[in-house]
Amino acid sequence: MNLTTEPDTENNQNQGNQNVIVEVSGITSATYLTPIKDTLAKWKDSQEAIININGVGIVVSKENVDKLIGI
Repeated sequence: MNLTTEPDTENNQNQGNQNVIVEVSGITSATYLTPIKDTLAKWKDSQEAIININGVGIVVSKENVDKLIGI
């Protein structure tokens, strides 16, 4: 499983937070597929910082799990 983040340049007007796009790809157990997707959707929908790094809140503004496969 691969996890990639990149700044969301379209949605970074808030100086206190950094909006990021999270992309997950690869293969995982089918047992974990739904919980992973649900967690990412929850983070995106909340629009709250999921972690603070050096005083900057990291907010998931977009997520993509289209290339994540459960086996």
